[in-house]
Amino acid sequence: MKKVALRVLVFIEWLVDFHTSPLPPMKQRLEEIFGRYEIGTTRFIKKNLRGGVTFDIGANVGYYARLMACYADRVYAFEPDPDNFKILEENCRRHPNITPLNMAVCDRVGTIDFFKVTKSAMRHSIIDEGVGTEKLTVQCTSLDAFIAEHGIKGVKLIKMDVEGAEPLAFEGMQELLARETPIVIYEGDDPKAKAISENGDIIKASDAAWWGSRKKVTNLVR
Repeated sequence: MKKVALRVLVFIEWLVDFHTSPLPPMKQRLEEIFGRYEIGTTRFIKKNLRGGVTFDIGANVGYYARLMACYADRVYAFEPDPDNFKILEENCRRHPNITPLNMAVCDRVGTIDFFKVTKSAMRHSIIDEGVGTEKLTVQCTSLDAFIAEHGIKGVKLIKMDVEGAEPLAFEGMQELLARETPIVIYEGDDPKAKAISENGDIIKASDAAWWGSRKKVTNLVR
């Protein structure tokens, strides 16, 4: 039965031209295929993004990059994991306003250690979890350096999911944040921050569904 379900899923992926990693649970893969993944953040982007440049930092296989491409003029999608990046490229090939980049985003330009969690398509990071990881060396950049190099203006939204490396990524975009006021969606534990509700509206972080048990919210916004 499982083999039949997987064949059906692969056929649906072919129909919608969106390919998932084989590693996440079936439920998550179906949510990504049908545009229901992290539904609050999905709804927020649909409500608030109109034109301009966006950055998908930690793009995984391109769910948010593809979503943002429907509303933004240009999407830069950063994904350092080589396996996810292959799928990201495939998912972006018919979307000329997405630029996939096989790089990590942090506070500097060069190379950096990257820790790939085995048997997972998620949770990879430049921060080592210490258990069940494989260390790779990947290219890295800061957002400020990338923007300066490519002469980018009009940044409207940044979605960032980098598994604990958010402070480094923020450190590398201080010039941008001082100059422009993009929406930034990120994961963190600041109770003073705003968060995104399941309806795609702005609420207090302390009112977010995950706050009480984990003291962390995956959809903070600033």
